[in-house]
Amino acid sequence: MAKAATTAVSTKAEDGKLSAKFHEAYGNAAGNLKNAQENVRKVSQAVVASGRATYEGVLEFDRTVLEHVREGIEDSVTYGREVLKAPSLKAVAEMQKDFATRRLNCVASQLKSLVDLAQARTLEAWAPLQDLVENTAEPVAKVEAAKVEVAKTEPAKPATAA
Repeated sequence: MAKAATTAVSTKAEDGKLSAKFHEAYGNAAGNLKNAQENVRKVSQAVVASGRATYEGVLEFDRTVLEHVREGIEDSVTYGREVLKAPSLKAVAEMQKDFATRRLNCVASQLKSLVDLAQARTLEAWAPLQDLVENTAEPVAKVEAAKVEVAKTEPAKPATAA
C-alpha cells in the first residue's frame, strides 16, 4: 500500500511539473503571437507610408514633366510666330540656331531636375522600409549574439552511446 501512495504522490508532482510546462509553453506562444502581431503592424505601417510617399512622388514627377512640356510648347509657339515675322532667311537661320541652343540647354536642365526629383522622392519612399529593416536587424543581431554567448557558457553534453 505504501508503494501505491508513493506512486500517487509522484504522479501529482509530475502533473504539477507538466502543468507548469504547459503554462510556460502557453505563455511563450502567447508572447510570440503578440510579437508577431506587432511586427505585422509595423510592416503594414511602413508599407503604407512607403506607398503613400511613392504615390505622392509620382504625382509630383508627372506634374513637373507636364510643366516642362508646357514650357517647351510655349517656347515653340513663340519661336514659330517669330519665324513668320522674320525679314529674311538669314534671320530665320539665326533664330533657328538660337532656338535650338536654348531648347537644348533647357531640356538638359529639365532632365537634371527630373533626375534629382526622382532620386529624392525614391529615397523618401524607401525611408520607412529602411527604418523598419534597420530597427529589426539590430535587435535580431543582439539576440543572435546572446545565443552565442549562452552556448559558450553551457556545459558540453556528454555523448550518448548507441
